[in-house]
Amino acid sequence: MAKKSTTAIEPRSASSGIPCPESIKELVENFNRDIDRYKSDDYKEHQVRSEFIDPMLEALGWNVRNTGLPYDQREVIGEDRLKAEDAPTAPDYGVYLGKKRRFFIEAKKPRVNLDRDTSAAYQLRRYGWSAKLPLCILTDFEELGIYDTRIEPQRRDSTRKARWRYYRLEEYQQKWGEIAELFSKDAVAGGSLDRFAESKQTKGSRSVDDAFLATIRVWRETLAKDLHRNNSLSEADLNRSVQAIIDRLLFLRICEDRGTEEHGRLKEAAKQKDPYAAFMDLCRAADRRYNSGLFHFDKERGRGSEPDFLTPGLRITPLILRKIIVDDLYYPSPYLFSVFPPDALGHVYEQFLGDVITVSKSGKTVSITRKPEVRKAGGVFYTPTYIVDYIVEQTVGELVKGKQPHEVAGRTAKQFKPAANGHPMRVLDPACGSGSFLIGAYQFLLDWYQQRYREDSKTWRKHGCVFDASKNDFRLTIRERKRILLDHIYGVDIDRQAVEVSKLSLLLKCLEGENQGTLESLFQMKERALPDLGDNIKCGNSIVGPDAFVDTLIGAHADDDMDAINPFNWQSEFAAVFDASGGFDAVVGNPPYIDSEWMVRHRPIEREYCADRYKAASGNWDVFCVFIERGILSLRGDGRFAYIVPNKVGSAGLATGARSVAACDNTLIKIRDYSAVPVFPVAVYPIVISVQRRKPTSADSVCYERVTISDGSRTVTEPRSLPYDNRFLNPADTWPGFGHADADALVSLLRERGKPLESYAAVTGAATVGEAYEIAEIVREGSPETGSYALVNSGLIDPYMNMWGSKPCRYLGSKYTHPVVDQSELQKLSRTRDDQARTAKIIISGMTKRLECVGDHDGAVLAGKSTTIVLPNREVPLRYILGILNSSLMSVYYSAVFGGNRLAGGYLRIGPPQIRTLPIAWPVSKAQVQALSDAVQGVEAATKSAGVASSRKRSALTQHIDSLVAGIYELPPDAIKIIAEASRTA
Repeated sequence: MAKKSTTAIEPRSASSGIPCPESIKELVENFNRDIDRYKSDDYKEHQVRSEFIDPMLEALGWNVRNTGLPYDQREVIGEDRLKAEDAPTAPDYGVYLGKKRRFFIEAKKPRVNLDRDTSAAYQLRRYGWSAKLPLCILTDFEELGIYDTRIEPQRRDSTRKARWRYYRLEEYQQKWGEIAELFSKDAVAGGSLDRFAESKQTKGSRSVDDAFLATIRVWRETLAKDLHRNNSLSEADLNRSVQAIIDRLLFLRICEDRGTEEHGRLKEAAKQKDPYAAFMDLCRAADRRYNSGLFHFDKERGRGSEPDFLTPGLRITPLILRKIIVDDLYYPSPYLFSVFPPDALGHVYEQFLGDVITVSKSGKTVSITRKPEVRKAGGVFYTPTYIVDYIVEQTVGELVKGKQPHEVAGRTAKQFKPAANGHPMRVLDPACGSGSFLIGAYQFLLDWYQQRYREDSKTWRKHGCVFDASKNDFRLTIRERKRILLDHIYGVDIDRQAVEVSKLSLLLKCLEGENQGTLESLFQMKERALPDLGDNIKCGNSIVGPDAFVDTLIGAHADDDMDAINPFNWQSEFAAVFDASGGFDAVVGNPPYIDSEWMVRHRPIEREYCADRYKAASGNWDVFCVFIERGILSLRGDGRFAYIVPNKVGSAGLATGARSVAACDNTLIKIRDYSAVPVFPVAVYPIVISVQRRKPTSADSVCYERVTISDGSRTVTEPRSLPYDNRFLNPADTWPGFGHADADALVSLLRERGKPLESYAAVTGAATVGEAYEIAEIVREGSPETGSYALVNSGLIDPYMNMWGSKPCRYLGSKYTHPVVDQSELQKLSRTRDDQARTAKIIISGMTKRLECVGDHDGAVLAGKSTTIVLPNREVPLRYILGILNSSLMSVYYSAVFGGNRLAGGYLRIGPPQIRTLPIAWPVSKAQVQALSDAVQGVEAATKSAGVASSRKRSALTQHIDSLVAGIYELPPDAIKIIAEASRTA
C-alpha cells in the first residue's frame, strides 16, 4: 500500500453555514503539529479513536461516554471486536438515538490510505448494508468518507463506489457544516438521515433483505434437490427438513457473530469429510446449551415439542453443504449477522415462506412453486414496523399502564413467585407468520420491565431479574428474558414452517445482547439458555375447530384434506390459558386477506365450516372477517384486541357480521385510518381497529384518526371522538368517521330528509367482470353512428361531462381515441346490457375523490367496467337526481359514510351497493324540481363549449346547484358551512 504524504496540512478559511467548532480547529492543529507520529506504524487505531474521533463525535453533540444515560439508552457504543479472517464482525462505533441505531463509524489508523484501501471501504459498507442504514462514515481523522450504505457492496468495488462525500483534514473548517447537517445529534434527531434516504434513491441495487432472500432461495432449491436425490422423503418431510436445516444454519451462524457461540465453528464443520455429520454434532451441542425446540432430537420429559427423529439421519452431498456455509455465511460474503436488524430476518422469511417445495407426480423432479393464496394476493407483504409498534401499544401498552411488574407477571409482590390466584398477561397472534407482531410485543415487554426495574434496582437484583451491566445501570438477566418470553408470548399459524420461523425469531431476540460470558454461569449450573417454545407457538388452523373431524360435511373427505385443513383445538392446546383466566389478555396481528371467490374455489370445506359457526361469516365474507371474531373470542373479559385489516371492514356488505362482532357485541375503541398511506405495495387500503371485549355503553365513544403523508413523513390527524350511536350499533350501517370532521350530524339530517335512491331508481353495475372481458373483444375505433354505442369508462366521466373523443380511453389494457361497440354485437352478448345502453340513464365513475356523474339522455352510450348505472323511474326526473348526485352535499355525505372504503391517494371506491343507499329528497315542490333540472341542463350545455366564458358559466351554475340542493334538503347554515369547507379541501 502506498504511503501517504506526511506534509503538514493547513486548514482552509471558514465558510458560511454551521461554524466549525474551536475543538475541531484544535484537533486539526494537533494533528498537523505531530503528523509524523500519527502516521507511523507505532500509532494504533485505538489511539486515533480516543484522541481524535471521540472528540469529533462530541463536537457533533453526541454523548460519547454516555454520561448519565441508562444502559439501554446509550448514544455511542464501541462495538466488541471479534476477528474473523482479518475482518472484524462489528464496527468501531454504533451511534444510536431513541434506542435506534442511526449510523456506524469505522475507524482506521492514519497510516491507512482510505482513498485507496478497498478493504476498509468494503468493510464499512458491509456493516451499513447489513444493518439497513442509509449513510455511514469511514475515517482516520485525516480523511473522512461518507458512504451510501444502501448500495450492495461487492468485494472488488473501488473506494469511490457508493462514496457520497469525501473530505480531507484541510477541508474540515470550511465544510464542517456539510458534515454537521447530516451527522450532528440535532440533525439526526430532526430526520436528516431519513430525508437523505427519501431524496436520494438508489438504482439497480438490492437491499440486504432482497439479496439474502435470493440467497436462501438458492439454498432451498439446492438442498431440496439434493435431499430428494439422496433420501426417500415425502413432500411434507422434504419441506420440513429443508426448512429445519436452513433455520439451524442461520441460528448457529448468527450466534457466532453475536458472540454466544465460538466464531468459526460452523466453518470448521464444513471442512470435515462429512460436513453434515459435523454440523449435526454442533446441533446436538446447541441443544444442550439452548434447549431450543430447533435442536430437539431426543425425548425429554416436560418438553412441549416433538423430537425430530428425521433430519439427523439424512444424507447430503458434502460439497453442497460446504458451499452454502463457506461461500455464503462467512467473509467475504457481504452479510454481517451481528448487525442484521431484528425485523429484517422476519421480512426475508415472510417472502421465503410464500413458496413451497413440490415433487412431481412421477417423483422424479423437484421444483419451487408459489403457494396458491400468495399467487392470488400478488405476493407476501410484510407489516411495517411502525404499524406493529402501534398495535402493540394499543393492546399491551394499554394493559400495563399503571401496573407494577408483579401484577403484569401474575406473581407475588414480595418474593416475585407465581401467585396462587394470579396469571401473567398473555399476548396472542392467531396468524403469527414469521412472528413480527410477537417480536414487537416481546420487545415492548422487555423494555417495559427494564424501565420498571430501574425504579427499584436493588430489589430486582435480589430477585435475579437484572444484573449490573455498567457502573450505573443494569440489564435483564437471560433467565428473566426467558421468563418474559414464556409467560407472555403466544402464537398460532397454519403453516408449519412459519411456526418454526416464528420460534427462531423469538429465540434470537431472547439471546440478543448476550455473549459467551453472560451465559457461562447458566452453563456451569447445567441450565440451558433458551426455552422450548412448543407450548407457546403452535401449528394449526385458527378458524377451524376439532369438530371438523366429526362434522358430516368434512368427515367424508380424505385424510390428506384433513391434514391440509389442520383443525386447532383452542381449549386443549392452550388449556392453561383458558382454564386459569378464560382467555388471552391481548390479541394482535394482521390476518390473512383472502377473498370469498378464492375460498370458494380452493377452500370450500373451510368456508362451509366457518359459515355455520361464525357470526362474522355472513354474506360474501372474506377471511379477515372470521379472524376478527376468532381473535376477539380468544380474549378474556376486558381483554384488548387490535388488527390491521382492509378499510372495507367499515362499510362493505361482506363485513356486516364482522362489524356486529367488533362494535355491537364488543366495544370498538379506536380506528386509525392508514388508507391514504402506501402501507402495502398492492391495492389493500388498511385501517387498524382496536376493540375491548365488553358490551358497549351509552357513555362510550370511538376515537378516529387518519394518517396522511406530508413531505415524506407520516402525520396523524387530530383525533375525533365519535358518539357510539346506531351507526356503530347497527351492523347493517357503515361506520362513521371517514369524512369531514363535523359531517356526522349532517349524515343523520340527510337520512331524515331523504329516502334511499333505490326507492326511485334501478341501480346496477355496468358490467360483470366476465361481461367486461367479453365487451373488450368487440370494442373498435369508430364514430357513434346509428347502430353503435360510444363506450365510456370511469376515466371519461366528469360531473355532467362525457369526455368521449376528447380524451383517450383505456379499456382492459387497450387504448382507444374513439371506442365504439356495435349494437348487433352487444345484443349477441347480452340483450340486458343492450337495453341499458339505449335507455336514458346516469353513469357514475367507479373510482374518484368525489361523486362524478354524467347523464346519457339519448341512450347513445355503453358504460364500461367499474361504472354504475342509475335508471330513474318515471316519477323522478333524471336531471333532478343527476343534480343531487353531483352536488357537493352528496359528495360530503358519501365520504362521511363510505370513506372507510377509501383507496390510496384519497380515492373513493364507488359502486352500486353504496349508490343505492344515497338519500334522495322526494317529493319536493314542482318549482324546486324545475329549478334544479334547468340548472343541470345549463351546466350540460356549458360543458359542450370551450373557453373562459363557458368555464365561468359552469362554475357559477355548479355553485347555484349546490345552493338549490341545500334548499331542497332544508340545510341549516352550519351544515352549509361544513359542505363549503369540505369542498375546498377535497
